[in-house]
Amino acid sequence: MAVERQDMEPDALPAGAYRALVEAALDIIAVLDREGRIRFVNGAVTRLLGYRPADIVGKPVQDFYHPEDRARAMERLARTIEERDAGAQTEVYRLRHSDGSYRQLESLAVSRLDDPEAGGIYLVARDVTDRLAAEAERVVVQARRQLAVRVARLGIWEWNTQTGELIADEPVRELVRQGADQRWTGPEEFVQRFLPADRGPLGQALRDAANGKEGGGLVVRMPLPDHSLRWLYLHAQPMHTKDSPSPWVLGLLMDITGQKRAEQEMASRGELLELAAWGAGIGTWTWFPARDCSILNERCVQLLGLPAGGLERTTAECNEPVHPDDLPELQRLEADTVAGKTDMFDCAYRVRASDSGWRWVMDRGRVSERDESGQAVRVSGVTLDIDEAKRREQELNDQRLRLDLALDASRLGTWDFDVVSNDLLVDERYAGIVGLSAAALRRDNVEFVRRIHEEDRPRLLAAAGECLEGRTGTLRFEGRLLRPDGRLIWIQVEGFVARRQPDGLPARMVGTMADVTERRREDQLDRAGERVASLGSYELDVATGRFHWSEGSYRIFDLPGSFAPTQEAIGGLFPPSQGAIVLDALRAAQEEGREFDIEVEALAGPGRRRWVRMIGRVESFRDRPARVFGIMQDVSERRMLEAELLEAANREQQKLGRDLHDGLGQELTGIALLLQGLGQQVKAANPSLARPFDRVSTLLSAAIRSTRSLAHGLAPVSVGQRGLEGALRTLSEQATASHSVSVTFEVDPGKTPSFGEVAGNHIYRIVQEALSNAIRHGRAKTIRIRLSPAANGCLLDITDDGCGIDPEAAPGNGLGLRSMNYRAQAIGGTLSIERVPGGGTRVRLSCPQPAA
Repeated sequence: MAVERQDMEPDALPAGAYRALVEAALDIIAVLDREGRIRFVNGAVTRLLGYRPADIVGKPVQDFYHPEDRARAMERLARTIEERDAGAQTEVYRLRHSDGSYRQLESLAVSRLDDPEAGGIYLVARDVTDRLAAEAERVVVQARRQLAVRVARLGIWEWNTQTGELIADEPVRELVRQGADQRWTGPEEFVQRFLPADRGPLGQALRDAANGKEGGGLVVRMPLPDHSLRWLYLHAQPMHTKDSPSPWVLGLLMDITGQKRAEQEMASRGELLELAAWGAGIGTWTWFPARDCSILNERCVQLLGLPAGGLERTTAECNEPVHPDDLPELQRLEADTVAGKTDMFDCAYRVRASDSGWRWVMDRGRVSERDESGQAVRVSGVTLDIDEAKRREQELNDQRLRLDLALDASRLGTWDFDVVSNDLLVDERYAGIVGLSAAALRRDNVEFVRRIHEEDRPRLLAAAGECLEGRTGTLRFEGRLLRPDGRLIWIQVEGFVARRQPDGLPARMVGTMADVTERRREDQLDRAGERVASLGSYELDVATGRFHWSEGSYRIFDLPGSFAPTQEAIGGLFPPSQGAIVLDALRAAQEEGREFDIEVEALAGPGRRRWVRMIGRVESFRDRPARVFGIMQDVSERRMLEAELLEAANREQQKLGRDLHDGLGQELTGIALLLQGLGQQVKAANPSLARPFDRVSTLLSAAIRSTRSLAHGLAPVSVGQRGLEGALRTLSEQATASHSVSVTFEVDPGKTPSFGEVAGNHIYRIVQEALSNAIRHGRAKTIRIRLSPAANGCLLDITDDGCGIDPEAAPGNGLGLRSMNYRAQAIGGTLSIERVPGGGTRVRLSCPQPAA
């Protein structure tokens, strides 16, 4: 039964039809959930980004954005969710292709999260990579055009053949003025300003253009008041519209006076120069980069091996006979000369000879004219035949090469391979490493390849193939070789192309071989030791600032081998406060030669804490640090164990303190009360016993105070006793009362940092040790303790007026100082101890923002 078309509703298409339309779309259509995960994507994602839809459904869309665009894209997605349908806008982001490259996609996102049927964020994206590239290219082309007009001194004019109106831009008006006070008067005087001999050809060119003839150009001369001539190039052609010819003629006018004068000067001197060049067998040339042409004399054409047929050649024609290995350097010098990086041109290179060989020539020249932007307009020079001198130099280099290899062969075997004849020459040390005679290797040089371990052989063949095919000029290989006596050794082969064939392929290769079995064995043992001990080594070249890390160092931080360990990057492996410690230690080692041994907290995954110990040693040359080297060790397990032991000890101390206070202290207090009551009765019955009872009561009161003091000392910092502030205030009062010193405690009102009991007790013990040192060793009379908040944590200063700490003392020299330094590291802080100018010592503790 037929269905009328007009009876169908727009939304009456079946769901399958909509899905077919989506799948057939050329743009990517995706549906995201509120968290940005991909719920659906059509097949266009395969064509545009190379992913199969099933492989990316369920993944967060932010994983595919370029790192530089990710934050902006996710911010836009969040605004889409918040604003609902407040107006969708397209934006361009870079998305990662499956091959690792990035494509630019213009996307539009609309939120339908409130729609029970849609229930998602709809995203439509189209690939605009090629369009954006084309737009950028258009901008570059337009800039080039503008630059060309400015550099070439071009002017544009238009002539209406029906009205006689002649419109010219300012460059044209400037070019046709014969004097500074002359003004533009229109087309009547345009032709009259040129030499009479040129007016006829000029008028004919204009008439030809007016009659519809395509493009025509000529050179005309205009006399100037100083009796000189201005040479102008004029081009005229008709303008056509789509339907009919236009009455307008379009033209260009360009000042070529400089070129013409140069040509006249060259013509006047050319005969003399040509005579001198002929007598000396020198080729001469003049290169015009802007015109992409060179004017050569006949001798230069012969030296370059160019075919006969004209002395004007393009740059490409002149460079065509150049040897492929020499062409890049020649082109670099040409570019530098044009750009103004150098005024002198001096380059030796090989050109193809008539006997299919190569002949050496040398170009020497200099820039004789530049334009206002500094670009070379004319470069003049000579070409010399240096083939014989170069061949003698090559022979000397070959002899020097053999001599150098012989001198350095005390522990290296040498080899010389003639690629053309397939002849391999080796010395006795090479033969001794391989375990075969030199004659046997010469008879069958493939035997060496057969003895390479089957897992390493493909690498050797690939490296040799790259050299033999001309893709690289050096050979380097390290692998295992089986000697005839059954020993499996490690060898290192290095070589390079010493001579090439006329087609650029290698003709001769030379190199060395070394037995590196011992080094490889030591490297394997070192790597095994690093892995077992969680160690890694590093080295820093102070002059270049370059780091070298061992495999163990990368393993400690879970970093890939592609990570570049610069000082800035290393600082980013730690929290800011800890990174500052590491960078300060490295700086002091490089600038002052100060060695270090630090333990710092490194960044780790969620729920993890990683501690790294770094030891740095300095190697100096002429009293200046030249190298910083050392080890890194993952001490996380030890630090966690120590932290657990400290917490356990702290809990036991707190428990013992509570037991002393609540147990023995209360019992002694009860005994004191009973004794007090009993004392009244005894004194009434027998007054002679009053003094013994009073003495026993005094001793018992002292025991109660000692018990309370001991209980407080075991757990000085607790929430019930006003935390760290209360403990330090009590410690200050006790020190003042017990010793002849004035101890003050200062804290900013309302800004007291809040510490947990573990961290608080560590700080308390540091202050306690500092007070003890100031009183016992520093003989201080005044001590000031100040606790204050800092930018990223808190700062504790203990300053005294004593005799000052011994300059030779360090946090690792005494038990007390080691204890203070260890406790500072346990809470992630840094401790410094220094003499105060004028006398005294300052102990400073800086630690991160504490947790309550």
